[in-house]
Amino acid sequence: MIASGENHSVILDDENNLWVWGSNQYGQLGLGHCNEVNDLILFDDLSENGNISQVHAQSKKTFVIMQNGKVFTWPFIGKNGQVFA
Repeated sequence: MIASGENHSVILDDENNLWVWGSNQYGQLGLGHCNEVNDLILFDDLSENGNISQVHAQSKKTFVIMQNGKVFTWPFIGKNGQVFA
């Protein structure tokens, strides 16, 4: 499964690995920094939450839906522009 946002992409492979790359100007890759990523990077921060069911990317955000129903999104941006980690 692949999803693309404004300038970033995410892939969920057959082994339930989440890969991210692209613009990360707003933290949309969820890597803890805002540096651009030109190569696929394995995102494994969700491994203790079970298997991923779906991935979505929209504009400058990424959404992951777990099989247990939990939803994760990053970055979390408040209505006044604050970014919460």
